Amino acid sequence: MSNFDYIGHFIRAYRRSNNMSLETLAAQSGVSKSMIASMESGQKVPTIAVLAKLAHAMSMELADLVSPPNASHKVQIFEPTVANKFSKNNSLVTFHRVMPNIAGFATEFYRFYFESFGKTDFLSNHAGVFKHLWLEKGQIKIHLGYEDVVLKAGQMVRFAASSPHRYECSSGELASGVFYVEKEY
Repeated sequence: MSNFDYIGHFIRAYRRSNNMSLETLAAQSGVSKSMIASMESGQKVPTIAVLAKLAHAMSMELADLVSPPNASHKVQIFEPTVANKFSKNNSLVTFHRVMPNIAGFATEFYRFYFESFGKTDFLSNHAGVFKHLWLEKGQIKIHLGYEDVVLKAGQMVRFAASSPHRYECSSGELASGVFYVEKEY
């Protein structure tokens, strides 16, 4: 696929995901409907002026419109595996670091599930680190150094991970969910 083919596919995908017709994009950009259609089908190569108008109408930088994704921007699929299991053997909670550390990103993503009732402790993270925890099933109590929070299925909580904390699942359905660790800069 050439850069121009990529641009045509990108513009069509943008329009479709934004429920935008050719007419609407043409009106917003000042580029003719026929030119946009020809670009999308790979029949015409646009000028830089046309691309700049389209990028502006699509509320993006010109570089984002014309640059095909490089290897670091390609779609990646991550899933819990034995290789990314993060918890200790015989732990009542299993953790998987689903998304590995990626250069340039300050986020780690984890999947967790209780295998039996009880609680687990965490080491405190550095200052400026936050956890965002979304509970898929069950209910947990999060014991923070300064308060206890009850989280139910379908809820999300954010807290400073520099505080000592632990999760407790003591009754009902065994809890499971995801959390990500965000580092402030």
